[in-house]
Amino acid sequence: MKKKLIPTLRDLEDFEAKKDLLAYALLSHKENQGTLAELLIALMNKKQLTPPDVYKRADLSRQVFDRLIQFGQPTHATRQTLLKVCIGIMANESEAADILASCGYIWDMTSAADVVVRFCCNRRIYSMAAVYEGLFDVRALNIYDESTAFDRGI
Repeated sequence: MKKKLIPTLRDLEDFEAKKDLLAYALLSHKENQGTLAELLIALMNKKQLTPPDVYKRADLSRQVFDRLIQFGQPTHATRQTLLKVCIGIMANESEAADILASCGYIWDMTSAADVVVRFCCNRRIYSMAAVYEGLFDVRALNIYDESTAFDRGI
């Protein structure tokens, strides 16, 4: 027996109900996610870290980190800054993905910086020196200018 190619009214109603349910689930997930500032403060409280612990480990200035904490959804937060924060806050892979997602980024497997930071998060390696060394090892770091290559997004 052949299946009907033309959907019935019941099929369309089921589709609309599923579509509405999916839209509601996506909306509620976004609402529950919170801002970057809320996420960072929650992670710092969970791991009993102070802001100086985080920004010093992340190799960020206090001013840059304070802007992330105070304003929550900075339009100027770069991927590299967020990757450094992931190392500084000692995030695991899912926490790091949440940090990136809070500003509209996802893991980019074509970016050497993303691959190295993701590897470090998986292995619990929370040292920017190790990240820079990993970037150097994958030939993503310019030999003559090691300190700023990460900030250029290489």
